[in-house]
Amino acid sequence: MRNTLAALAAAYIASQAFDSVIRWLLNMVHAAAAIYLRDVDLIVIVFLCCFLLVREGRPVTRTIMLFSLSAVLVCVALYSELHVAQTLFGVKVWLPVLVGFLLFEAEILANMNWRRTWWLVWFALCCGVVLNHFVDYPWVGLNVDVGDTSISANREWAAGGIRRLSGFSRTSYDGAAIILILYIYLIASQRALAARLFLILLSAAAIALTTSKGAAAAFLATVGALPFVLHAGKTNYAARFVASAGLLAVAVAGLAIPILSEQIQFPRLQVGTPEFWLFSSFVDRAWVTWPRAFLLLSQGWQWVLGRGVGGIGAAQNLFEPSIYTPGDNFFIYLYVTAGVFGVAFYAYLALSVLRLSFNQVSERSAYLLVLAVFAYGLTVNLVESAVFALSLGAVLGFLMSYRREVPVKATRRAGSVFLREQPR
Repeated sequence: MRNTLAALAAAYIASQAFDSVIRWLLNMVHAAAAIYLRDVDLIVIVFLCCFLLVREGRPVTRTIMLFSLSAVLVCVALYSELHVAQTLFGVKVWLPVLVGFLLFEAEILANMNWRRTWWLVWFALCCGVVLNHFVDYPWVGLNVDVGDTSISANREWAAGGIRRLSGFSRTSYDGAAIILILYIYLIASQRALAARLFLILLSAAAIALTTSKGAAAAFLATVGALPFVLHAGKTNYAARFVASAGLLAVAVAGLAIPILSEQIQFPRLQVGTPEFWLFSSFVDRAWVTWPRAFLLLSQGWQWVLGRGVGGIGAAQNLFEPSIYTPGDNFFIYLYVTAGVFGVAFYAYLALSVLRLSFNQVSERSAYLLVLAVFAYGLTVNLVESAVFALSLGAVLGFLMSYRREVPVKATRRAGSVFLREQPR
């Protein structure tokens, strides 16, 4: 069953990575709605993982905690007078986080350690973006009809006159996010210097062509952390200290900047200048998006419990378009959704990473992913990026079960966030 679950999870990731291609092909045979079978895929994974946990008598305390919190946030959403359909759509948005967590708890991720396959997927996505610079794909700007609704199958847009390339993915930022996740998975276990350089250079070129500045910042943060993470260990306290301090600094910035944005005097940017292209979207978030997100908490108790699932972001856009805001910040998205629970989750991610020793591939992968979450999360909510959300759930499961001293033989569970430690 574990191989079946691994295949289902991999199929979901592939459907997100090659979203536009799949939608284009399905539209040619008038089956555009079939893409949403991948949501059924997630539900099947949840049920089968829970079945495995119960059948094998594994500890389920953490799983029950997560399901209980989810139920509380659904009740909060309904008490906030959100539409039932809006709440259900919010559950759908958060479902990949739950799936990633359960894949770890049921020890499925070790069965997904198909390094050659993920190398191939990463390479195809990078080449797809680079080739997109020279070739217009047939799915660029495509809209498909699902029932009476027209759905964007590929977003064609530009920033400052520069095309935002998406390659095989639905949007440029989706493509950049998935390339970033796969790069982290591969670089954390790669020992050959030439292979590391190849990963870094091709990933950098592809992410740059997507013009996703948040993904580029996260990528640069992980590249800067690599010398410390790859060479840190139980005896290299200086490297671990620098890596931990750097992650904490990024996490604090991601929390403090949106909270203090209205007090920060950002400069006026002149249209057409390089500064405008680089920072105009950030300034717009500080002046408009982030303050508007806090206004969603219109009732006093919501400052403690949030609005519940579906109270911000994509679900809100469908049912409350007049007050819609994407959040565009990981901390704000968590806080508006879950209040103090969201704050606790944000803090737990940052502080629990400080316990990692970086001796195993799984620990290095977890650190780099959380660093990317905080860096990218300064300007993106991330939860609505399905592959990021799934990876975040898996890392959450790893951090909740992590113990500093791990027996050498216990490689299956300790190494299952992304892959087992490879023998030298």
